[in-house]
Amino acid sequence: MKTPAQRIARDRRQSLPGTPMILTCLKGVVGVLLVGRLLLPTESAAVGETVWMVQLWLVAGLLWAWHCYRERDYHLRVDLLDGLLWVIVAGHVLSALAVVATEGHKRAAVNMLWEWVGLGVSFFLLRQTIRSAVDARRVLLIMVATTTVLAGLGLWQHYVFYPQTAAQYKQLRDELDHLKNAPDDHATRQRIRELHIHFASHEIPIEGPGRIAWENRLRDSTEPFGLFALANTFAGLLTAWLTGALGVLPRARRLIREDWLSVVLITAAVSLMAFCLLLTKSRTAWAGLCVGLMTWGWLAARVNRPVHQSIGWIKFAVAVLVLGVGLAVAATSGGFDREVVSEAPKSLRYRLQYWSGTWDVLRERPFLGTGPGNFRNHYLKYKAAESSEEIAEPHNFLLDIWTSGGCIALAGLLGLFVASARHIDSKTNRQSASKPAQIGNPFADPLVFGGGLAFVVVYSVGWLLGPVADTRLWVLFALWVPLCWGLSQLILRTELSMSCLIAAAVALLVHLLGAGGIEMPAISQTLLILLALSTLRQDDSETADSLRGRNPTQIIGGLLLLAAFLCWFSATGPVMNRKAFTATGDFALIEQGNIAKAEREYLRAADADPLTPDPLIRLAELSFRRWEVDERRESRQFDRAIEYLERGIALNPHDANSYRKLGLWYAKRFERDADPVYAHAASEMLYEATQCYPNDAAIRSELAIALSLAGPQKDARSEARRALDLDAINRREGHVDRYLPAEQIEKLRRIDAR
Repeated sequence: MKTPAQRIARDRRQSLPGTPMILTCLKGVVGVLLVGRLLLPTESAAVGETVWMVQLWLVAGLLWAWHCYRERDYHLRVDLLDGLLWVIVAGHVLSALAVVATEGHKRAAVNMLWEWVGLGVSFFLLRQTIRSAVDARRVLLIMVATTTVLAGLGLWQHYVFYPQTAAQYKQLRDELDHLKNAPDDHATRQRIRELHIHFASHEIPIEGPGRIAWENRLRDSTEPFGLFALANTFAGLLTAWLTGALGVLPRARRLIREDWLSVVLITAAVSLMAFCLLLTKSRTAWAGLCVGLMTWGWLAARVNRPVHQSIGWIKFAVAVLVLGVGLAVAATSGGFDREVVSEAPKSLRYRLQYWSGTWDVLRERPFLGTGPGNFRNHYLKYKAAESSEEIAEPHNFLLDIWTSGGCIALAGLLGLFVASARHIDSKTNRQSASKPAQIGNPFADPLVFGGGLAFVVVYSVGWLLGPVADTRLWVLFALWVPLCWGLSQLILRTELSMSCLIAAAVALLVHLLGAGGIEMPAISQTLLILLALSTLRQDDSETADSLRGRNPTQIIGGLLLLAAFLCWFSATGPVMNRKAFTATGDFALIEQGNIAKAEREYLRAADADPLTPDPLIRLAELSFRRWEVDERRESRQFDRAIEYLERGIALNPHDANSYRKLGLWYAKRFERDADPVYAHAASEMLYEATQCYPNDAAIRSELAIALSLAGPQKDARSEARRALDLDAINRREGHVDRYLPAEQIEKLRRIDAR
C-alpha cells in the first residue's frame, strides 16, 4: 500500500503534460537497438561498424534522464548485478586506455571501449524500462521473431546462396583463365581488369594458396551465418532464443483448440531455429542446447511436483525423436555428414592449442590483458606451428574476458555469475504471476514497434554510411511483421518461464566455453537481455528499489551526457568521417581510375581518424604502386610509401603483416637498384615480422631469401631450414592455405645447400 506522499507524487507525475511521450520514445529506441544489434555483423565491432549503436544507447540514456526529471521519478532500479557489470566495463575501459597510452591497435581499443560502455548502458536501461512481465514478454516476442526470420535466411543461404555463389565463381574463374591465354588486345585487357576488380571488391584471392583455401571453403562450407560473418556466432544466437522460445510450448499445448494458428506458428518457429542450428554444424552450440534443456528440466523439477516427472520424460522422448528426424533431413540434404562427428577430436585439439597460446599471452600480460580488440596480434606471437587459424578470440569466454579486460573484468564476470545464482530459487523460477496482456495490435506498443523499425533504421544507416545497403533487410522485414503479429497472440498471453530464460543463458555460456563471441556486442547483449528478464522482479514496489533520490539520477544523467559527447568525438564522428572519405577514395581509384582524387580522400580519412592505420596503409600501397610503374626510377613515391607505412605501423606496432609488407617493398627496391642497403632493410623488417609471428612459414621463407641477398649466409640457412620445417608441419596437418609455392621451396633448398 502506497503512502500519502507516494500517492501525491504519482498524481503529480500524471499531471505533467507530455510525459508518456518521452517514455514511449524511450521504449521505442530500446526496441530499435535490441533488434538492430542482430541485423549487423557483430564481428566488425572493433573496426567501428556498430559504434553508431552505442551513440544511440547513450541518447536513449539521456531520454531516460529527461523522463525521470519530467515525472519526478527518482527511483533507480539497480542492485548488485548492475554494479558487477560495471566492474566488467571498467576493466575493459582501463585496458583500452592502457593501449592508447602505450602501444597497440588504438582505434580497435577505443571502439571496443565504447561498445562495452554501450552494453552497460543497455543493461541499465533494460532494468529501468522493463518493469513488468508484460514488457518482458514483449522483449521475448521481438527477439524470437527476429531470430526466426534470420533462421529462414540461414536456410536460404544453405540451399540457395552457396550453390549459386559457387556456380557464379566457377563461371568467372573459367573466363579469367581463358582470357589469360587469349590474344593480347585492348578488349581482353579491359575484361581482365574488370574481373580483377570484381574479385578484389569481394576479397577473393586470384592466385596462390589463398585461392586454393578460398575455393575449398566455397566448395565444402554450407553453414548458414545469417547476417553475421561467422556460423558459430549465428549458432550462439540460435541456441539462446531457441531455448527461450521453448518455454512458450507448454502453454501452446493448452491453447491448441482456442488459437491453433498461433500454435502452428510457434511450432514452426522453434522447428526452423532448431533445423538451422543443426545446419551450422556448431558442436559447441549443440552441447550448449543439451545442457540448457537439462538445466531447464532441473529448475522446473524444483517447482513441479514429482507426479509431473513422467510427463517430462515423455517430452524428452518426443524431443529426441524430433531431433532424429531433423538429423535425417539434414543428412539427406547435405547439411550433416560424418565429418561433423569424426572431426570433433581435431576441433578439440585445435582449441587446446588456442588456449595454450592464450595462456602464454596472459603470462606476459596478466593484469590488464592485451586490451579489447587487440588479442589477435599478441596471440600470433605464441601461436603453435600446428594450429590452423589466426584466431581473433581465445574461443573461451573466461579467457576472452581476461585477455580483453584484464583481471578486473574477469573478477567482475565471476562475481556476476555468483550474484545471478542467488536468483535461481523456487521463487524466481516459478512462472510469472502477472496477468496476460490484452491482445490487440501488438505494434501499438513502442517496444514491438521499435523492433520492426530497427530493420528500416539499419538499412538507412547502411545506405547513408556504407558503400552498399543490405536489401535483404526489406525481405526480412516483410516476413517479420506477420510473424511477430501471429506469435504475439500466444507469447503475450503466456506466463513467462524464468527457468527457461535461465536455461537459455546457461546454454549460451556453455557454447561460449568453446567458441568465441562474448566480446561481440550482439552476443553479450543477448546474455544481458536473458539476465535482465530472468531476474525481473514481479512487482514494482518501493522495496524493489535499492537506490533513490534526485542527486543520483542527476549524476547518472550528467555522466551519460558527458559519455555521449566523448563517444562522438573519440569514436562515432572519426569513424563515420573516415569511412565516408575512404569509400569515396576507393570509388575514385577502382571505378574512375582517378589516382590523385583517391590520394586526397585517403589523406582526409587519415586526418579525420588519426587513431586508425587503414587510410595510411592505403596511401602507402597507392604510392608503392605508382613507384612500381614509374619508368623514370624516381624514389619520391617509394619514400612516401615507406613513410606512410611506418606511420601506420606506429598505430598498430604488433601487426606482422605491416612489417612483412615493408620488408617485401625494400626487397623490391633492391631488385631494381641492387643497393645492399635495401637488402639489409628488407631483412630487418622481415625479422621484425617474425618476432610478431614466429611460426609463419611464408614470412620465414621471405626472411631467408632477404638474408641471402644481404650476405649473412649462416642466418639465411637457419631461416631457410625453419621455413621448410614449418611448411612440412603445414602439409602434415593439411593446412592447404599455408603451403609454400614450389618455386619458393626450391629457393629455400638452394639456400640451405650453400
